[in-house]
Amino acid sequence: MADKKGHIIFDFDGTVVSNFEALKKLLSEPVSKPQTQSKLQSSKLGLKISSWIEYLGNITTLFHHHYEAYEGIPELLEELKDRGHELYIWTMRDKQSTEVILESVGLRHFFKIVKGTDSDHIKPGINGLLSMVGHHGPEKVVVVGDGWTDFIGAKVFGCPSIFAMWGKRYDAFLKKGGFSFSAEHPIECLDFIDHYFSENSLKKEA
Repeated sequence: MADKKGHIIFDFDGTVVSNFEALKKLLSEPVSKPQTQSKLQSSKLGLKISSWIEYLGNITTLFHHHYEAYEGIPELLEELKDRGHELYIWTMRDKQSTEVILESVGLRHFFKIVKGTDSDHIKPGINGLLSMVGHHGPEKVVVVGDGWTDFIGAKVFGCPSIFAMWGKRYDAFLKKGGFSFSAEHPIECLDFIDHYFSENSLKKEA
């Protein structure tokens, strides 16, 4: 029987975790505490986008305890793991702050690899996808995200994408397309993923 195991790539902010409460806390508190100043001074800023993303990640990490996983995300991740899929994070956030927040919300153990923005990976460029799952081929990959960078990256890579609508803070134009499936609750992703990998397995067996 053909292998039905897939590789599911998740965006982070707005897909796995809600950053709304954390951002409210960040905006409501002055950036003057010694810990915050240390974080700011430790970042070497320049013209690189990745440096500024790391800088912002350093700030938001101070409020990691305000992040929450979306309702249904832990259950979705558990179901996907039970089905034998391998899970990954592909984010515009820096890797360090992503790891800290994942640990804080108790989800780090679900993900095989966390790929954050660095000098050779900025969405929608697909270097991050290639480094994680390029050797498996696009027919074994599904991207789940809430932004145009996720959908464009998936399309260039050659795999389908799921529009994570449960965050409810997406741009209206995203409703017009560019993705393969849309889900208003995380658990709805299972229908598409199950069908997609079952269909691919039948094609290989034919």
